[in-house]
Amino acid sequence: MIPHNPLTLFTSQLLAVHLQSGNRYFVRQTYERGLTNSQPLTTTLKNPSHQQANTAPPKAAFLISEYTELSRAKIHLAELENDAQAYLYDAEDPEHLRRLHIAASQPAGYAIYAPLLAMRQWKPSDALKAKIKSYIETRLKWKPRGSDEIGAELFLQYGELFITLKFGRDHAKLRLIEIEKH
Repeated sequence: MIPHNPLTLFTSQLLAVHLQSGNRYFVRQTYERGLTNSQPLTTTLKNPSHQQANTAPPKAAFLISEYTELSRAKIHLAELENDAQAYLYDAEDPEHLRRLHIAASQPAGYAIYAPLLAMRQWKPSDALKAKIKSYIETRLKWKPRGSDEIGAELFLQYGELFITLKFGRDHAKLRLIEIEKH
């Protein structure tokens, strides 16, 4: 199963909103899920009014998370100790800000994401629904009947996607990759 990637692309407009909202610190990390995204990326040519779709898979994908407080950004960065591409940007440093603008332009060969769901209301794909059902039956031992509702919500923690599953009074929080590999 191709890893599910529900996140939105990091854009110049999004960067501007983050900066206007007082976000000064940005943490970059490797984002493997972005390597298999099905949505075409756009790369800006010399004339920004002309964009062309980049259909080749990116050679690298990153996630950039925003923070107003340095301490929170450093906690996130500390969680990425095994990520050689992890980096902390300070938007008040002109060179860092320049690099953030480059990332927001979606440079050719790269896919840069923000920790925001691309859909207002996330719903799992049919393939992911089947994996969730199988996981619930074999690992959690829940016994939902056909009409029983299973709640599924995604959330991010330090750039990693987690899912909360709910059935009646029971709930489980786990890494999304655990379900995808099941």
